Amino acid sequence: MEYFFEYLLLAGFGLFLAFLPERMASWLDCKLGRIYYHLAPFRRRVAETNLSLAKLDSKVAKAAFENVGLTMAEFARFRRLDKNFFESRFNGEDIEHLRKAAQAGKGVVLVTGHFGNWELIGAFIRQSGFPLDVVVKEQRNPLVDRWIDKNRMRQGVGIIKTGVATRSVVRSLSEGRLVAFVSDQYVGEDGIVVDFMGLPTTVSKGPAAFAVRLQAPIIVGFLVRIGPWKYKPVIFPALWPNPSADREEEIFRLTQTYTSCLEQLVRRHPHHYLWMHRKWKNLIDYKTGALKTPEVAARLPQASQL
Repeated sequence: MEYFFEYLLLAGFGLFLAFLPERMASWLDCKLGRIYYHLAPFRRRVAETNLSLAKLDSKVAKAAFENVGLTMAEFARFRRLDKNFFESRFNGEDIEHLRKAAQAGKGVVLVTGHFGNWELIGAFIRQSGFPLDVVVKEQRNPLVDRWIDKNRMRQGVGIIKTGVATRSVVRSLSEGRLVAFVSDQYVGEDGIVVDFMGLPTTVSKGPAAFAVRLQAPIIVGFLVRIGPWKYKPVIFPALWPNPSADREEEIFRLTQTYTSCLEQLVRRHPHHYLWMHRKWKNLIDYKTGALKTPEVAARLPQASQL
């Protein structure tokens, strides 16, 4: 019953947002982002701590919560977004990098992060004519999970669940499709250690491992908001695996490279990033504020008060 009411609330509110005028939907969800900022003290503290660790202004946290609200409003409107929307609202000059990579016929590993609107960048790429599957985690609530996936599929995006990812990803890439990963969150010992904002963290090695295994190019792409319902996709030139390099070293090189691409965008637009995620669990206990390594102490002058 709990799952049903959670689904009913999400689906009902999503339908309401979908048919609001654009500016009203943006305004409302910005407000909801601010309300969440004030009503979620733990997530607010995580965001402000992460910004301090990144040597950025912790006041950016409120705008980052608003970005989550905007992302929700945009995702809810997927049922209404047609080709004309993407052609008129997107400045997509960088799409040529993706087109050249796809022409190689090896499929493309597409990597993005929780930056801007990570759902909308996938929809834009699909609407640009590229067959696209996205690798996603299954939600705890199966009704919510189906609602989210159905909304993605409204834009023609295929779904690959992480539990069956290996075989499905290999098949999709072998067929020349694009396979997208949102690969920037901390994954612990299962991941690979990379540098992000001058500090070590871990991220999934999956995207680079698939690229090395199949010798497929990696395209790194993000979406920047440049105005109300106006966007600029930032797509980097393709990263190609070196077939003669050591496998693990190549996985690290590729993973660090696309992590550094994300860092470039985060430094330019810090409010676009999902700072409320516990990005540096290897360095700090976010619940107690206890530091796990002395290297972060200088970045947190008030660490004892966290």
